Amino acid sequence: MRQNTLSNPNPSEREVNVAVYTMKKNIIAILNHSFKAQELSKQHRFCPPGENSWCKWQQDQASGTSSYKDDDCLPEVFLEVLRPTFMTLSETKLLERCVRGATQNQNECINSVVWVRCAKHKHHGVKVIRCGVASAGLHFHGGAASREKVMQRLSIPVGAFTRRASLIRDKK
Repeated sequence: MRQNTLSNPNPSEREVNVAVYTMKKNIIAILNHSFKAQELSKQHRFCPPGENSWCKWQQDQASGTSSYKDDDCLPEVFLEVLRPTFMTLSETKLLERCVRGATQNQNECINSVVWVRCAKHKHHGVKVIRCGVASAGLHFHGGAASREKVMQRLSIPVGAFTRRASLIRDKK
């Protein structure tokens, strides 16, 4: 779904509609792909075609191979039970927000910035966590260039490499 989010901050209505349609189609494809059907062509009719598809059956169709196995598919009985959930996930209003990238919880976002600095799988002391949170807060609100201001306040010279790395990070 991430490839369907628009990087343009002011997308046109047509761009939004195309991205929403593509996301809806992908959601329906995932639903039908996950259930065993009598006819494989019916089961995979919404999956993207071609050798680069995420669907092994579609890859096999394009390349003439036979590596697809339907062992992981759910029985068709569950299709009607899960369909309402998938239909809710494919509502236009929700997908329009997803397309614009406006659905991520900001707390989750800053948490991810903190955990990049202090990995969860390692034990860190209170000082390290405080420094990580302070650094993440600076980066989250002011970008990587905010580190330069802290260095200047601490009378630490900011070199060309630090400045260049900050600019590159802020462009990402």
